[in-house]
Amino acid sequence: MKWIVMIWLITGLSSAAGASELFTDTGPERWAIDEWNSTITTQQPCNNSTEMDNIQEILNKYYLASDIVDSKFDCSDISEIIWYVLETNEYDCSVVANAGIYEGNESYHMFVWVKENDGVIVVEPTWQADPKKRIGTVLRDTTEDDTFYLHAWEFGDPAEFIEMTGLTGDMMGVTTETTITDLQIRRIYTEEELEQHQIEIYRILHGDD
Repeated sequence: MKWIVMIWLITGLSSAAGASELFTDTGPERWAIDEWNSTITTQQPCNNSTEMDNIQEILNKYYLASDIVDSKFDCSDISEIIWYVLETNEYDCSVVANAGIYEGNESYHMFVWVKENDGVIVVEPTWQADPKKRIGTVLRDTTEDDTFYLHAWEFGDPAEFIEMTGLTGDMMGVTTETTITDLQIRRIYTEEELEQHQIEIYRILHGDD
């Protein structure tokens, strides 16, 4: 199965637009997989800005130890990490997927729902518009019309995804008991560490000068 890596730094899309502008012919019914039909779910967007800020602040404390640019570390890998980080911070999350045509090919994209009382907050895993390599970006302007992010396959946790799909190569199947050192992320503990990491990534992207 082709999960995609979207380098939006190149395409210049806004975080509000997300994958909706990149995919056509989307929807779980259009790309029906019989075994997944029971997981098709529709949610309402939650636009609680305070909670969005809290979630983004948590995500910004981590960075990827693997580079997604080489396409070996994709949206399913990062969604699993987002699920882990937010679940261990006492959020109720699900890994979610949708499908469509992307660059002329049938492609699948995974992201995360953070469940709130009045809907879901969508976290996009492959946003790479800054040098911090942060592990996820909250989509702040999701509307009811954004069916790509709000009408999708909801798999629950990573272990349930593997059990449902049999795609053992797409996720590790982490749980909240997984040791963070087993994941391809690192924790940023101080402002000094964050600044140094930004410098290192800038040098990687732009050269030592």
